[in-house]
Amino acid sequence: MHQMQSLLAEHGLLLVFGNVLLAQLGLPLPAVPMLIVAGAFAASGQLAPAAILGVTLAASLLGDLP
Repeated sequence: MHQMQSLLAEHGLLLVFGNVLLAQLGLPLPAVPMLIVAGAFAASGQLAPAAILGVTLAASLLGDLP
């Protein structure tokens, strides 16, 4: 968990986008733990909640395109 926190602090929204996109494309990657840590970063003021929501929504919709 500590490694995920340090990666998210360093790369932020790009890592959330990639994780959610790959999970939506069918790879067996858990996206929920990354989103929980991103939410904690948003609560502490390190990431913008609207940006996390936008990146997650964009990755989900992009992964579901035919």
